[in-house]
Amino acid sequence: MGDALIAEGLSKDQLIRLAPVTKTFQAKIWTLYHLVNTQESSIDHEQLANLVVEGEQQLEADTPQDAARQFLFLAGDAYFETLNRRDKAVISYQRARAYDVDRETCKHPIRTLIMAA
Repeated sequence: MGDALIAEGLSKDQLIRLAPVTKTFQAKIWTLYHLVNTQESSIDHEQLANLVVEGEQQLEADTPQDAARQFLFLAGDAYFETLNRRDKAVISYQRARAYDVDRETCKHPIRTLIMAA
């Protein structure tokens, strides 16, 4: 998904067929995952910021909790690692914990705290 969005040379027909898919919440998760795990120099920061904001606005009560949690953790990573917005990263991580209904022990916050130190 992420490769398709940033690839050049897609035909008009391919772009038309891809457009509805990119609006889904699942597509936003996969695209955000791809962008967060791509070398920072090749990331369009404006595209990344827009994707995060659109996904945050798309979160609804009927969004599966695992999907919401995953998106918010990735959004936190994007804010923290790429967009240099630690304040928004903290908010995103806090919101993600609200979806952690099992209160699982997770390595993600520990990794984030180590990186901040």
